[in-house]
Amino acid sequence: MPGLFIVELFPPSESHRLTEAINRQNWLDPLGYARTDIDLLALARSGRGYDWWKLGGFANLKAWAGDPDARITKLPCQFDAIALRAVQIGESITAVAATFHVTEEATRCIDRVWQRDHQPELLCGKDLRRPLPQTIPEVAMRRTQLARQELHDAARRWLADVCPGFFAVNGEPQPLIDLLLFTKRTVAQIDTEDRLHGDAYRAIGLTERSFTLASSELPAMNLERAERGIGSYVNGARTWALWGERQEVIDQARPRMQKYGHVDDWALVAYAGEALQSYLLRLSISELLSTFHIQYAHMRDQARQQHGRFRMKNLEGLRTDLLALSLNIGSIERDIVAFNKRLYHDTYDAPFIQTTTPRLRRLEARGFGRVRAPRNTNARMAEDQAEMLKQLRSDDKNLRDVLSEAASLNSSMQALRISRTARRISAASLAIALVAVSVSKVSEHSILSAVVSAFGRMINWILGQ
Repeated sequence: MPGLFIVELFPPSESHRLTEAINRQNWLDPLGYARTDIDLLALARSGRGYDWWKLGGFANLKAWAGDPDARITKLPCQFDAIALRAVQIGESITAVAATFHVTEEATRCIDRVWQRDHQPELLCGKDLRRPLPQTIPEVAMRRTQLARQELHDAARRWLADVCPGFFAVNGEPQPLIDLLLFTKRTVAQIDTEDRLHGDAYRAIGLTERSFTLASSELPAMNLERAERGIGSYVNGARTWALWGERQEVIDQARPRMQKYGHVDDWALVAYAGEALQSYLLRLSISELLSTFHIQYAHMRDQARQQHGRFRMKNLEGLRTDLLALSLNIGSIERDIVAFNKRLYHDTYDAPFIQTTTPRLRRLEARGFGRVRAPRNTNARMAEDQAEMLKQLRSDDKNLRDVLSEAASLNSSMQALRISRTARRISAASLAIALVAVSVSKVSEHSILSAVVSAFGRMINWILGQ
């Protein structure tokens, strides 16, 4: 695993966090202009700036830096260097694309964990209702996947600390693609490998045997989403792997890699990153819209529980949350549609085509299931995003209507409570006035003492009778 690619998004509600991160990190414009990153960001979000610019580069202590402008600082021990690039999507979304160059030691760590001698274990934990016995192969798979997950967690934590955006603020993992290069496994062997090698690849979370997701810009490589199921210890939320056989990838990419001077892990990461960036942005937009939909559903389902008797203070909190979501949806819709329909694409913008594996095609040809045609996932994502935006508009309208009705009813209830309170205050004022009058002195004796004296004489007269 020579490299990782992560994207963090900054919609309108989180744009101030990017400004704060730039001020905190003291990033300056690496292009040599007088404007700083703050000015570049303001111009980009107004539609008059660059489509992308370099935010900053970081190199670990005593590590060789491929970027001459990289700042030497202490990074997580798994990484030699980290590069940050800002990409503007329309006017409302700024993406920060981070490239993590993994150290040679961390790159070999996953393989060493798999090759280690393991013993059966009794797995315990708070998430398990009872201890779970694991065999040697199961222990090896679990530890290997956890070693891969540890790299993902370190990269996501660093980006969340340095440049927290929408995903980090909402406690969601940022979209991530890791680059996996093997010495033997090729994309053509995905459904023909023996059990021993199959177990090794399943141990790092590669389980797909029916479909490949490939691009002409990245020949000999396959993009695969991490599994989210029982027995998987790699967090499949927003996690993909771009993998291939190292030498085959180098042979296919040699014409484009000549500009890097020599072929090494840095060159391979840069080669994959320039082709992946636009596609990873599309994946991130889909995940952003999916998270918005989850937030709307959460507001709808938890409204009664969270807001109790719908007091005005609670309604104001709900209104604030809804306003932030409405601002995001209303602003980003136009930019997302324009991004998907744009005629200009990056030089190596990779359209990924999903196809069935040879084994599945042979089964389909024999009549086992319908024949699936290759599918352009870029176009499919654009359609899905348009549908999600339509659903989000509908959710926003429905919640706004409900909130308006609730606010109207709450205003009526507040007015009724105020009128009742006013009547109580009036009654109390009348009682106080009567008491004040009764104890006041209009002659030699107060009215109250005269009443008490008369009442006493009447009692004495009755008793005397």
